[in-house]
Amino acid sequence: MKKIVNILLVAAVVAGMASCTKVKEEDAFSKAPVAPELYAHNDILITTNTLDEDVTFSWSAYRFLPEGLEYSLYASYTEEAVLLAKTTERYVTWSKSEFRTLLYQKMPELPNNDVFSLLLNVSVPNNGKELKSSSIRITVYAAGDAAAPVIEDAVEEITLSPENLDDPIELISWEPARLVYGEEITYDVFLSVVPKNQTLTSVKGDVEGDEDVIVGIQLRSHGRLGESVFLLHLGAGCHSGHHSGYK
Repeated sequence: MKKIVNILLVAAVVAGMASCTKVKEEDAFSKAPVAPELYAHNDILITTNTLDEDVTFSWSAYRFLPEGLEYSLYASYTEEAVLLAKTTERYVTWSKSEFRTLLYQKMPELPNNDVFSLLLNVSVPNNGKELKSSSIRITVYAAGDAAAPVIEDAVEEITLSPENLDDPIELISWEPARLVYGEEITYDVFLSVVPKNQTLTSVKGDVEGDEDVIVGIQLRSHGRLGESVFLLHLGAGCHSGHHSGYK
């Protein structure tokens, strides 16, 4: 009886192995078209210091379709995908400068000087349709070119009297400057009581910030100014700085 049970057990195991082998053989001999696979890519940092570096996307070959088909690389920021490149090669390369220009040409809705994510896939034509790979997601850190701060608002007139000399005065507000990505920015506010310049204060902000910075400067009279002309000059940067115009 024990021998019979052992024989039945061995027969069941062999039958199961035969069944698994059959499935694998069927998969191995399938002739259904197989899409290319877009390989994963690191996040991309685009700054003035990295514009000459290359960006390369690569993928595996499609299978069971005619030779010589073109691969199409697509990217999407919103729901609509845009074509970035067509090639018979299994890769495409741009400099970061070229890649940035291409992205903003194809997708003008992309935010400037900001971080954004893209979905990419690669496809080949198949009976009038596109046989697509799975999508990969990449994050692009696009710092853009250096730009000076732009003054938005400045007070037209200031009245100084003994009663309000200790009150803060909001003089100007401005759009943030843009330097190297991630670099801390120092804003210097200059006030001229013609003809002598005097640096009154400086404040610091992040290059990624998108909120206006309001500077309140406390003015105290030194001697008698009477009616004077004030010029405001805003600068941003390290030692050399990029400066806005006068207001």
